Parts: sequence; C-alpha cells; structure tokens
Amino acid sequence: MKTILKISIASALLLAFSGCAASWHKQGVDEFQTENDLAECTYEANTKVVDTSYRNSTERACMMKKGYRWY
Repeated sequence: MKTILKISIASALLLAFSGCAASWHKQGVDEFQTENDLAECTYEANTKVVDTSYRNSTERACMMKKGYRWY
C-alpha cells in the first residue's frame, strides 16, 4: 500500500512539473539571444538588488522591457 502511494505521489509530481515548461519568448529571437538577454537581466538584478523576491521582479521587468513575454 505504501509503495502504491509513493508511486502515485511521484507520478503526480512528475506530471505537474513536466506540464509547466514556461519560458521567455520574443518573436524573431532565437534561443541563444534569449539566453544572453536573460543573463544580462539576471546580472543586472543581482548587482542592484539584495532581496530575492525583489530581484526576481527586477529580472522580470528587465526582460519585459526588452520585449519578451513569459508563457
């Protein structure tokens, strides 16, 4: 019984995380450029902000300013 429960939980988690493959997208931009822009925004957020939650929103704002959308 415990084995079935563990397998069920593991399967549910796997399905939940595999369906959540959201990322940054911008029309006409390849994956390489997207990664470069994200790295710039991450660097900028890490050098300017100490609080983690604010750092994430700063990174998000930077990517949106560059014309990216998250989906």
